[in-house]
Amino acid sequence: MRERYRINLLPRAQKDLDDLAPLMKERVIAALQRLRVEPFSANSQRLKGSRDLFRLRVGDYRIIYTIAHQMKLIEIAKVQHHRDVYRGLND
Repeated sequence: MRERYRINLLPRAQKDLDDLAPLMKERVIAALQRLRVEPFSANSQRLKGSRDLFRLRVGDYRIIYTIAHQMKLIEIAKVQHHRDVYRGLND
């Protein structure tokens, strides 16, 4: 069995998650649980122009995250609608 990663939601991501509609929140939480086992799922990609940031698609929403392989840690930076999620990432 594969070793699981720990998930850490940054404050911004926790607020994003808390603000989601109940059904979308359930879908995102399920996606995060799958991410713990497989950080590079078919729906995830490295963001262009970034070595550290990845995105995972969940319907119209995106989960932006980083992976610390040595620590088996996935840090969730944002969970937002695709039209908003990329704003401010390069700041």
